[in-house]
Amino acid sequence: MGTLFRDKITANLVTFNDRTAAPAGSVEWWMDVAEGWDDTAEVDLVSTRIGGGADGEIVGEVAPARARHMLLSGYAVAASRPEAAALADIVIRDAFPRSADITLTRYEGITKTMVVRVSEKRQIVHVGPDNFRWIVPVLAGDPLKYGVLEIGGSSGVAGQSSGGRTYDRTYPLTYINTASESDDKVVVDNAGTAPTQAIATIAGPLIRGSWRISNDTYGDDLRFDVGLSIGDSLVIDFKEGTALLNGYPVTATIFGDFWKIRPGVNVIRLYGDYDPSAGMTISAKSAWE
Repeated sequence: MGTLFRDKITANLVTFNDRTAAPAGSVEWWMDVAEGWDDTAEVDLVSTRIGGGADGEIVGEVAPARARHMLLSGYAVAASRPEAAALADIVIRDAFPRSADITLTRYEGITKTMVVRVSEKRQIVHVGPDNFRWIVPVLAGDPLKYGVLEIGGSSGVAGQSSGGRTYDRTYPLTYINTASESDDKVVVDNAGTAPTQAIATIAGPLIRGSWRISNDTYGDDLRFDVGLSIGDSLVIDFKEGTALLNGYPVTATIFGDFWKIRPGVNVIRLYGDYDPSAGMTISAKSAWE
């Protein structure tokens, strides 16, 4: 059973465990159970039989976490029976509506948030005419807990391409830092325990085939076979695996993969031909299992 230590917790705009924010008519207004909040979600381990008569199985390198199932519960004491009925309506209608995303935020040592949905029957169990206990099972499709503070920053282009035989572009491309731009990077510190994913916004001009965005700490690269003119904006959502150029989906060939920002310090750079108008902004949130 999850221990809340009477931490303030909000479900959408409804606040529990904080008398200053309790609804009118309430004498007690608590959430005291958050079973599953502190439990690491199970992983979906995939394996494939080795062929050719050999023994054993090949285990997949990536074992994604499954959805997180949680049981939330609390109690309310009202000043009268009609006010108790109104408080029950707040639980069902405002805090935990059915078929809607619910933002659950816990103000613990580090404030963390999750998006959940009601997954089974919501119960109001009356203990007396003016008090009751409520029980709501929920499911978080994304099992990670995220910090509420944005991490990331902005930088210009880290270097220029050089080397190889000369055609319209220079191939094969290698990237070197220019003396004046060698510090162009974004240092992202994921304070959590789980990899998180960012949204990167890249501004042109960047010549097609000349640029890539990299997590240099782990050697992860990503680029699209598309150029950006001055004033263009390419928004890459690493979590959703999408890229929008000036609001339209990019259909160009992708090189690399949508990488993650792992726990600890990650150094992110945009490599390409230097132009003072070009650059990137990285935005993410620390993540916890």
